[in-house]
Amino acid sequence: RAQDLAGLVPSLFRVARERTAANGDPVSENRHALVVLGLYALGADAKLFPAAATLPRWSGPWARLQGREDLSRHFLVSAALAALADAKLADLAGGYKEWRDAQQGKGFSLVDLAADRAGTRLGELATGAPGLARQVQDQMRTGLRDDDLLPSLKDLPDNLSEQRLDKTMGPV
Repeated sequence: RAQDLAGLVPSLFRVARERTAANGDPVSENRHALVVLGLYALGADAKLFPAAATLPRWSGPWARLQGREDLSRHFLVSAALAALADAKLADLAGGYKEWRDAQQGKGFSLVDLAADRAGTRLGELATGAPGLARQVQDQMRTGLRDDDLLPSLKDLPDNLSEQRLDKTMGPV
């Protein structure tokens, strides 16, 4: 059933912690958990990942972060990119997407960028040094709130046109 992202993430980190106890590699297990979440957020299917053909398909609403489905996707994809590559790539991908949104009339969103950055930071921390990776597992596998994943974004501008973005922040 649809739920907040803060209710979905702990279950994967509980599995990551159990697998770490068995194989001793918290960085790898956290990377796997974040990649699974990122692929799920992108709607990865059996054409791209044949093993996904055996998984149950979710057809309902996606998990929300601060009440928005798009923010959970921004967060998870950025976390997966940071876990697989690095924070620079994740930040670049999020920034590029928002720049393209502004050019295409969808609007540049600092709210989306904040969700991207929060996900990137989780990816960095969860796949850093083994001790830090274990700390993330311990913190993430317990009850979370949205604010634990992403601070309040109510004061950030959202859906800025390219002209308004240039006027507010200067040319990209």
